[in-house]
Amino acid sequence: MKSFLEKHAKNIIGVLSGWDRIVFRGTLRLVANLAGMNSYLSYLGILMKDFKQYAQEKTAALIQASIAKAEQDSRPNLYLYSSRTNKEQIALDIAAREGIHEGLICILRTVEPCMTYKLRKNRETKTLDLELFQGKCMHLYHYWYDAYFGFMGARIQTWFPFAIQMWMNGREWLAKRMDQEHLAYQRCDNCFPRIDDFARGQELMDQLHQTDWCQQFERIARFLNPAHDTMFAGFPLHYYWTSHETEWATDIAFDNRQALARIYPQLVRGSMIAFGSKDVLRFLGKRLYPNSHEDVTSSYQDRPEGIRVKHQAHANSVKAYDKAGSILRTECTINNHRAFRVYRRSERDPQGPKKMLPMSKGIVDLYARSQVSQHVNDRYLEALAQLDTSERVEEVVSPICRRHTSKGKSIRALRPWSVPDQQLLAAVAQCDLAGDFRNRDIASRLYPNRPAKEVSAKVTYLLRLLREHKIIRRLPKTRKYRLTPHGAKIIATISLTQNATTEQLNKAAA
Repeated sequence: MKSFLEKHAKNIIGVLSGWDRIVFRGTLRLVANLAGMNSYLSYLGILMKDFKQYAQEKTAALIQASIAKAEQDSRPNLYLYSSRTNKEQIALDIAAREGIHEGLICILRTVEPCMTYKLRKNRETKTLDLELFQGKCMHLYHYWYDAYFGFMGARIQTWFPFAIQMWMNGREWLAKRMDQEHLAYQRCDNCFPRIDDFARGQELMDQLHQTDWCQQFERIARFLNPAHDTMFAGFPLHYYWTSHETEWATDIAFDNRQALARIYPQLVRGSMIAFGSKDVLRFLGKRLYPNSHEDVTSSYQDRPEGIRVKHQAHANSVKAYDKAGSILRTECTINNHRAFRVYRRSERDPQGPKKMLPMSKGIVDLYARSQVSQHVNDRYLEALAQLDTSERVEEVVSPICRRHTSKGKSIRALRPWSVPDQQLLAAVAQCDLAGDFRNRDIASRLYPNRPAKEVSAKVTYLLRLLREHKIIRRLPKTRKYRLTPHGAKIIATISLTQNATTEQLNKAAA
């Protein structure tokens, strides 16, 4: 990100990174699996023949307690015939119409699919057995202005195992903090084109990491189901909270719309043309190997709120779009947590040593998830910085196309549009995406069917050629190499022109 900020420093008034929309799930783990549910019923002495009545009583208690809360606050309690209805918009309309700025807005009831239990006759044992199945039941949607998080929503399943899904927005939380500090800002939807002190805004946003998530979520769980403690008085159950889907956004605020409008179309075209599968995997922190075969997609969409470019792999994505006319937002969305590895302790051995493990879905790894997401945004912005240039292709590429002399030796010109040099530059770019690289890394890509020792001298010559043209540099006291910013710009420019169609080039020239 540093290169991008330095390049446009004169037009950038501030940067804000933090959580955008987060979806959490709460699970009563003991009763969310068949073995645990059987143990729970056995402990309470509930016979299988009485399970249906027992479950119906718990459902009735939950619904009655939730509806009573809405009636007590004189808030709407509406039934929706279609689960596809935009529930959040209904809640926002009610809040705007009735001037609600705190507390419960409404409860919306609708029937949706769920995982729950039913009784099944076991013909072999002549007994009744519990069975998990996908059915449909009533779900209660709550929308309210929370004293801590601000506007948020949640859904609770009214049948066992009473799963909860809730969603909040980090920008909403930040707005409440800035209001408390009397820090002036301009807000547009979920972004801030203007903050009087962006640095202080970032400090406040970082304080969200200090939240006691379990305490806050248990409070909200009791708000959604006031009868929870009574329902499970015989065997207290607590929710286990996980991060189902997270969005971490980096907003770069420009001083005017024209400044962003000048560069954004070029960023959109460049990212769609120049970034290949390996680039996208690199942005998303995926380590690359010669035999990697990953499903990667890139898409472009012109929406009313701005043009969006999205790159996706493993159900995770990084995207860029313009918001409110003067904000460039890059956003990392994580749906598949196991695609990332973090340094943590195993849940099976909480007192054991830390080691690199797949990222946990639990909120214990929420801070690590934020760091991973920020690194994704940083890598993407660094790549965009190489695409965003007002220089002509000739000015960027022509220096490496000339023969010159170094230390009395003649250094041949590179021929970026010849097949051998194209393959060389592509190999360097691919190796650099995986980190620092060595002679053997380049050899394995250029000559996959020949032993590395056999081609080592030839690759050494090619690496020296690239060093003389300042495309790569050697790391001190090592045999490792790294792509220079100058080299990254050259390779990105060449890739952009090579992958573009004549139609695309004609449009760009126009």
